[in-house]
Amino acid sequence: NDDLGFELKYPLDLQDQNSQNLATADFDGLTENFLKVSFPQNYSRGTNLSAASIIAGAKNVSESACWKVYGNEVTTFGSGQSRYQDLLLNGVSFRTATVGEGAAGSFYSTTRYATFHNQRCYIISLITRSHDLKTLQASNPSTISYDEGRIKSVFSQVLSTFRFTK
Repeated sequence: NDDLGFELKYPLDLQDQNSQNLATADFDGLTENFLKVSFPQNYSRGTNLSAASIIAGAKNVSESACWKVYGNEVTTFGSGQSRYQDLLLNGVSFRTATVGEGAAGSFYSTTRYATFHNQRCYIISLITRSHDLKTLQASNPSTISYDEGRIKSVFSQVLSTFRFTK
């Protein structure tokens, strides 16, 4: 998407959520347009996964403001904390971290990648929401743990297609 300044490719079975009014949504302070694709039911049916999405966007900010999302050595978002890691993917330098938080039998996990290019901060995240497996199995013993590796593999595949268009 040239308006966003980047391109990502994702598997056809992921569901484009951009028909929703995302222009006014706030994701990581990204109040401009952004892309959201969700994993369909076949990734979660019969498991403790209730939702998984990949969200990507860009915002015109200074480089220091972009990295401020991550702090100096420890990043904090939600109520979780994680050390960030710098890495290079297809020639693009990213800063990444994963945090999770749980409450009332639900667990949220966010893996976030950020990079800075041409006065814009680009953020790509994988967000999952799952439920306590034992609690679900009490009412439905056939419930299994979702395949986290499969979800992360798709996310890695999507990340590998990232490129700047501006």
